Amino acid sequence: MQVAVPTKNSPHVFVNQTLTLLDYWPEVADRVPNIPGAWWLVTRSLAQALEASGEVVATAACSDWWFTTVDRPEDALEALGLTDFLA
Repeated sequence: MQVAVPTKNSPHVFVNQTLTLLDYWPEVADRVPNIPGAWWLVTRSLAQALEASGEVVATAACSDWWFTTVDRPEDALEALGLTDFLA
């Protein structure tokens, strides 16, 4: 069986920080109650574009996180039409 290899990635999406973020800022879970997904550390420019698209974004000091229910955030960016943020 072959596994599909992603053809696109995003230099604007850094790492899944769900566990770290929920330890650091547990109240952020209230923004998406009972919805399975992940919080991704993203660039400020991507966070602003995501927020303008109606996505759930959390900002604290110099960090921005985006909540998505999609396994690969790049797939979600493509679906949202934010292809400028894909490499």
